[in-house]
Amino acid sequence: MQTTPPVRLVTIYRPPPSKTNGNNFRTFMEEITAYFELLVISTGILLVLGDFNLHIDKPADKEGAEFISLVESLGMTQHVTGATHRGGHTLDLVLTRNMDNIVPRVAVEDKCLSDHYPVFCVLPLHCLMPKTQEGNTNITPDKDSKDLVHEFSTFFIDKITRIRASIVSEGKSKSFSLTVQKPPSCALDMWEPATEDELKRIIMASPSKSCGLDPLPTNLLKQCVTPLLPVISTIVNNSLITGDVPSAFKLAHVTPLIKKPSLDPTVLSNYRPVSNLPFVSKILEKVVSSRLTSYLEHNGLQETHQSAYRKHHSTETALVRIQNDVMVALGGQKACLMVLLDLSAAFDTVDHRSFLVHSVTLVLKVAP
Repeated sequence: MQTTPPVRLVTIYRPPPSKTNGNNFRTFMEEITAYFELLVISTGILLVLGDFNLHIDKPADKEGAEFISLVESLGMTQHVTGATHRGGHTLDLVLTRNMDNIVPRVAVEDKCLSDHYPVFCVLPLHCLMPKTQEGNTNITPDKDSKDLVHEFSTFFIDKITRIRASIVSEGKSKSFSLTVQKPPSCALDMWEPATEDELKRIIMASPSKSCGLDPLPTNLLKQCVTPLLPVISTIVNNSLITGDVPSAFKLAHVTPLIKKPSLDPTVLSNYRPVSNLPFVSKILEKVVSSRLTSYLEHNGLQETHQSAYRKHHSTETALVRIQNDVMVALGGQKACLMVLLDLSAAFDTVDHRSFLVHSVTLVLKVAP
């Protein structure tokens, strides 16, 4: 225990002897004698608590009397008086060394918690205050939290607005034209409903991360997933049928995280916004993603060179493809040029109207 002076707290439980566990009093006395002989010479204040299953309240009980004799011979004191069990016997003990003089009072009360009564003892000790570690949020502490929220919100919104305004529109660019693909013969005009088994698999396989907008923690939702499945299934399938996402699912908890620890925390441009959506919103996303991916792959509409956000594709597969193309080009005595683009706030600057137009070219049913 972290106290002044330090306390060595020992808890002991002696199961009642039986044919099953093979315990007997003589073996117990041999083991406890050797153990107590080590404890009484240990540093710090010694406090031994436990259920010894000995009737020390009965002077005629030989086992109880022998145990108390051992305690006293080692310069220790047993402080509990009165019954600690509903059977009327003193089974739960508090032991200390005589020289420690650490337990001024012991009380036994029947709290109806179990067949054993709780034993209370008061220790005149000073608990050490735990060392407090200041959380480094990298945000200047001398500003009001509401002001900080407003500043971050304004900065991130203005950043997206400026980037979108700087993007050259199709009408202003003569060197670029958008080629509209010929609509395929297939069509995704109906979304397959999600079964409760599918939803359960998705929920249990998802990380147990919670969002500040979630009505209950994700780990609790997983524990209660069976009774909640009909409700979640109704929400997800109604969204698929109507083509409408609940407004609550469109809200995100945004946390500004500094890009590098070495950057100045007072400069807003050194932060990136990290959005965390409600858990059920993520479940809906995964259901839609599975159906959309299946449709695109089955009909050959998936982008051939896309490596991100595809199963069995990653930065490694992208690098392998690039290296292969470079080696083939050089082997064929051809020049090889590569352009690497890093789009700032790529997802936030997606034009939703253009995205819907592109979706129509893939013959996806778009809700009005």
